[in-house]
Amino acid sequence: MLFCNSDCFYNYFCRVGKISNKFPLKCNYMAKKVERDFNMKDENVPVLGQRFLDQLQDNKNDFTSQYTRFIDPFATQMQEDIDFCKASATDAACVAFQHVKTVNVEKIMNTSRPDFKLVFGYVNLAFPDNEGVFRTYGKNLYDKCKKSHTKFPNLLMQAYEMANDPETKLLLIAQGATDAQIQKLKTDSEDIVKAVRIQQKFMGARHLSAQDRVLNLNIVWASMVALSECAKIIYAKDYAMNKLFLLYQEPSATPPPPVSAVDPSKPE
Repeated sequence: MLFCNSDCFYNYFCRVGKISNKFPLKCNYMAKKVERDFNMKDENVPVLGQRFLDQLQDNKNDFTSQYTRFIDPFATQMQEDIDFCKASATDAACVAFQHVKTVNVEKIMNTSRPDFKLVFGYVNLAFPDNEGVFRTYGKNLYDKCKKSHTKFPNLLMQAYEMANDPETKLLLIAQGATDAQIQKLKTDSEDIVKAVRIQQKFMGARHLSAQDRVLNLNIVWASMVALSECAKIIYAKDYAMNKLFLLYQEPSATPPPPVSAVDPSKPE
């Protein structure tokens, strides 16, 4: 077999346009989570793939004389796939950027909590010990909502609507509150909602980006597997050349006995 598994086979031939609509192999492939077909760091796949491709270019006649699949545009397509992998952001970079977005949400939350408490101080002065008014403002919900990215903006808007009532606002201003402080509750709520939307949008985009990146790494890997398996036959008696197309490094650099492990007359 020239491909390590059916997914690898499917990815490769879909990429180079060999599967037609008459043969919808694994047509639901993109709907499921994309798993890695390789057992190495993501960043090592395009590096090793480039080495394989360079060796193919230097020894193209050896491959194309026995396997027509390596005739152009195989090399051109593989180079495009490798370049795409090199340009794709790594998981670490995506996580770091996501962390920045999350920190931004928390920063707005941290500045909004004091604003909520500040206006409530004036509510307490205007309506001392009035639990009904306190509930309308949302004091009883504060501890449950203060850390929630979805509930706290609603609580801020509830407090704003109560404090911005014309009659209530006059009483609060009489106690020293300002219209800017009251309006700030609404601004805080809107800013949190906006920041959360940006964060969630990026998380969704990151998932799609990661899926696409892994899929393309698998495509490059499929090309590498094809080259490696064919090299075992082409260079069955040339250990040095065969070693250039190993997918994984051997534990020992000692060459094997001169007896071929693969009979060139019996392709795999």
